[in-house]
Amino acid sequence: MRWYDGAFVFHSEPSQDAKTQQLKTLEELIKKLGGQVREKMDLGRRPLGYGIKKQREGTLATVEFELDPAQMQELRKALQLFEGLLTFMITVKSVKREKKPKTKPAPAAVKAPPSQHRSAGAGTHPHPPVTTH
Repeated sequence: MRWYDGAFVFHSEPSQDAKTQQLKTLEELIKKLGGQVREKMDLGRRPLGYGIKKQREGTLATVEFELDPAQMQELRKALQLFEGLLTFMITVKSVKREKKPKTKPAPAAVKAPPSQHRSAGAGTHPHPPVTTH
């Protein structure tokens, strides 16, 4: 089982009772496929950034749920036929894993750069002078 976050945009026209019924139907669909809803939130009526099915406004809702990954294809098919749903996006919720304590590497000994004084003599310079012809 994996945890998912779903964002759903419903048609903006329904009344409050119809919105509640749509969320309840969505929750029942997830449970029918063997999933479990952890949290659902109605974000209300919002303007859309672009038109979806000739609509400029929609009712947004988010649902956090757990579902077997094998059932995701069935859920997507059912959502495409869902009455009043303009669009949806489902993402896999990231799983926080226990972090192993990191040990700090020992600081490397800092090596002083070789002395590059010109007064030390011609043969002591690390790089010979460049000559051009």
